[in-house]
Amino acid sequence: MIAIAGAASFLLCGYEFIRAVSTSLFIDAYGSSNLPWVMAAVPPGIYSIIYIYGRFLSWMGARRALTATSLLSAALMAAGYLLLVQGVPVASAVVYVFREAYIVLIIEQYWSFVNSILTSGQARQVNGPFCGIASLGSIAGGTLVAKLAGPLGSEALLLCAAASLVPAAICSSMAYRLAGEPQPSESEMAGRLGHTGAGILLRSRYLLFILSLILITQVVSTVLDLRFNGLVEASIPEKDPRTAFYGSFYGQWLGISAAILQFVGVPILMRILPFRLIHLGIPVIHLI
Repeated sequence: MIAIAGAASFLLCGYEFIRAVSTSLFIDAYGSSNLPWVMAAVPPGIYSIIYIYGRFLSWMGARRALTATSLLSAALMAAGYLLLVQGVPVASAVVYVFREAYIVLIIEQYWSFVNSILTSGQARQVNGPFCGIASLGSIAGGTLVAKLAGPLGSEALLLCAAASLVPAAICSSMAYRLAGEPQPSESEMAGRLGHTGAGILLRSRYLLFILSLILITQVVSTVLDLRFNGLVEASIPEKDPRTAFYGSFYGQWLGISAAILQFVGVPILMRILPFRLIHLGIPVIHLI
């Protein structure tokens, strides 16, 4: 658990780099008014990458698929950097879409591993510390973005995001070596249930309700995000200072808040409240 939490910490550290850079560079190239267009490209981008991952999983197994997707993601970030320094503005849109796809893909592989090796009781106990350790990476990443965006330039921070995936891959591989690789059931072998999980989703009322909850909350967060980015563009028109602000805001202010909630709040809530009330709390908090 320490190894996989360390992997998540490195992953989220790098994510703070690419999140701040991709948003700032896209605004610099196309303006915040065009963010809805690039956001619309995120769902098909994520679906395509999940399909590719499903093929990798059937071919390589869970451990090798995680290592491969981590290192390939690093290579694609480095390629994005090369395109940006060559003055290809559309690369900022590609990096923006990719950032949302790779983080979902890799962090969910971590969660899948955790859920495969722990009982429900164990998972309740380690959920908060796991997320808390991971959030320390976000704090570190945001702090580094705030300090390095000016001296290095926004584009160069993509290389920092790529570099973070190397120790993340090492830690996750170590976790698999320590705990063993979970094996698929006979019905899951060779991708017999499909490579994206869509069939399982459609057969489960529970998952469909969870999907509906996520879609509705994403509407709220997307509207707030669009308005926030518009205000940031108006207040900080220069690219590198804007990148530094994003790093400070997401990695430090939100990261510190998340760490406190996950180290303290989550363990308490997971022990005393049923999941029904926890899930109900998500839209209630958004409403407030």
